Order: sequence, then structure tokens, then C-alpha cells
Amino acid sequence: MAAEHQPAVYQFGFPRPVTAVSATRTVFGNVGGESMQNSRNIGYRVEPSNMNRRSGTDTKSSGPSTSRIAPILSAVGARIKQCRHAADKSQEALAFEARVDRTYISSIERGIANPSVETLANICYALNVSLAELFSPMDGVSLKPTGARRTNTASPSAR
Repeated sequence: MAAEHQPAVYQFGFPRPVTAVSATRTVFGNVGGESMQNSRNIGYRVEPSNMNRRSGTDTKSSGPSTSRIAPILSAVGARIKQCRHAADKSQEALAFEARVDRTYISSIERGIANPSVETLANICYALNVSLAELFSPMDGVSLKPTGARRTNTASPSAR
């Protein structure tokens, strides 16, 4: 008589649940050539993706394209940097007071980021300037849209 297969059980007699990792390990074996004793990430391999999780667009690029940066973003960034220097604050101090990350302040100052009005208001408050004072020296900046709009790549799904 063949022995019946008994599922592993926890301390209180409940059967052990099948997890994605254990199921993957069962189906695919030891993926990635790692030894089971030395690996904490057993059963699956996470490959880096070039896809942006939010927009679904390819993120592989050599950096920001200068043709896509709107002149208003560059002007706002330069003005924030000017006000920050006048207030004798570092990017880190400004970021802390405005409740944003230091790298975001850097991106804004370089004209790469497109901050919300709320973020600009927080930055202005931290710099002790008004939004009107922030934008007043930018009367000659072009407000013309730059480049083409992103296309909607979504497709309807069958239900």
C-alpha cells in the first residue's frame, strides 16, 4: 500500500497555504541558479523594467530632452533658485520647509520637474515670497506649448 501524500501543517493543524513563491518554486525549480540555502528571494527573479508604471511609456532615455522642456519651467526653476540664494537656504533646507524631497527641488530648479501650484505655494512660503513675486519677473517668457501631447496608449479590454 502506497503512502498517501500528507500536506505540511502548521502548529495548530491547519494546512500550509500555497504561496506564489512556493508554487513558483514547485513549478520552475530553483530559478536563477541560486542555492536554496543562500537565497532569500527564492523562486522568482525580478527583472528591471523600462516601462513607467504610471503612464505605461518606455522610460529608457539618455536624459531629459531640451526640446521638450517648456521655457516657463526653466524660468520658474531659475527664479526659485534665485529666491533660494537670496534667502540663503540650501536645497535641503528649502525641501524640508516645503515638505518635498531635495531631489525634487533640484529637478524644479533645472526645469525638468513640473511642480503643482500647491508645491509652488509651499516653496514660496518657505522662501517668504508670494506667488505673484515669484512670477513677476517672468513677463517675457513664452507660454506657447512645446512638443506634441502624449498619446493615449490604452486599449479597451474585453469583459
